[in-house]
Amino acid sequence: MTGLKSDERLQGNELIIEAIGDFNKEQSEENALHITMAILKRIEDDGCMIAPIQFHDNAGNPVKLNALTEEELVKLQENDDLNVSVQAVSDEQTMTDWLPVFTSYESYHKGDTTTVMVHPLAELMAIALDIGLAGVMIDPWDDYALNIPAESLASIMELAMEPGDDGDLTLIQGDITKMDIECIVNAANNTLLGGSGVDGAIHKAAGPQLLEECRTLHGCKTGEAKLTKGYNLPADYVIHTVGPIYSGTLKDESQLFDCYWNSLDLAAQNDIHAIAFPAISTGVFGYPKEEACPVAIDAVLEWLNMNDDYGMKVAFCVHNNEDYAMYRQHLDMILGEPDSER
Repeated sequence: MTGLKSDERLQGNELIIEAIGDFNKEQSEENALHITMAILKRIEDDGCMIAPIQFHDNAGNPVKLNALTEEELVKLQENDDLNVSVQAVSDEQTMTDWLPVFTSYESYHKGDTTTVMVHPLAELMAIALDIGLAGVMIDPWDDYALNIPAESLASIMELAMEPGDDGDLTLIQGDITKMDIECIVNAANNTLLGGSGVDGAIHKAAGPQLLEECRTLHGCKTGEAKLTKGYNLPADYVIHTVGPIYSGTLKDESQLFDCYWNSLDLAAQNDIHAIAFPAISTGVFGYPKEEACPVAIDAVLEWLNMNDDYGMKVAFCVHNNEDYAMYRQHLDMILGEPDSER
């Protein structure tokens, strides 16, 4: 059997394990939110977990099988004389049935072994709800095991369907310089000649030709945007926009809003239909992330609403778990409002 590190379908589940571990140390609302966000991220990534399954014949009699290769499992699932279902476990104290799911083969092998399948987490959660189980147990044989009741599963599934369900807006955790997308946005300074943080990383990844082209642009005013090629980046283009240096005034919000709006306008003017934004001005420019995040989301959503016939795909690319959780929370609040027109 392969393990967590060697099975690409299971990679990323360590985020859930870490979040559960933090919650077990301190059962706070913040740590509970981190579990939800880790699960939502795995759903967005089409992440998988392991679930035990049971084969039975057309008369309903169970058919016991030894460990199967994936190829053998697929062939059995195609057999019209056999039916497959997930195998629940009973909680004797509450007299309820739960679906055990495992983040790795190592966790699965700590308990009773049976035939298993590696399956998308979202579908496993939906199965547990559809057949009326009490919920799912994550890694039930481990010390950090967590039970997620059905009502919490339903809430998570609802959240997963809200932001970007039409494909226009997505949230990604990763390195923006490695994104294979038409265009990435650079949080630049007024010179456009490189700097620290995202700006420096983009110039380094793009190579010296980016700096050469930037020299021909003669700088950029705060809130405005200019376009260059991507050179050695996976992205075809880079849009450079200059965010405000935080001063705590209303002008900050207006200029930050303009960064996102003008970048999207410039992309549309150049027939670009997919763009990724970093968290503009939240690095050395000192804009508090909690204040910048809703401004960024509002600007992008308003632009998408005003240009709904253009067909623009927008991604927010964040670097760490905390930023991902913050963006996701704000997306849920904004897109879940009754007055939202999107």
